[in-house]
Amino acid sequence: WVGASVHDTAQVVAAASAGGTAVLAVAVAVKLTRILLLAPIVTLVNLRAARRLAGHDATDARLPAYIPPFVAAFLACVLIRTTGALPDWFLDAAKTAEGLMLAAAMVALGASVDLGRIRSLGIRPLALGTVSWLGVAGVSFAAVWFTG
Repeated sequence: WVGASVHDTAQVVAAASAGGTAVLAVAVAVKLTRILLLAPIVTLVNLRAARRLAGHDATDARLPAYIPPFVAAFLACVLIRTTGALPDWFLDAAKTAEGLMLAAAMVALGASVDLGRIRSLGIRPLALGTVSWLGVAGVSFAAVWFTG
């Protein structure tokens, strides 16, 4: 459920780790599958945008990449890891680096929160966020319930 409903990978790791290593493994696999499924969706959206821009006289307009670099890099990493060609020492070092970078990212996210600015926005954005969160959590829970 966490892997299906939580948006950010770091937050998936943080939330799922409370359930133990088995829960964490499943949640991360679900989240990474969601990320992987972005590739065809983003490609189709970018193809449509490129076709629409090409139909106009937009000499200054930059055409979007068919596959964004982050999606291509993710797919390349998946393929490389799947081959089994990476030695254990490299994977151990990568896992350590991953943990350090994940911790740094979570600290950076927390440090960038400005409670005064959030308070000045009023209740409407908070209500919208809550309703959106409940919708995503509900749909994800239903999907897990009916497939599990």
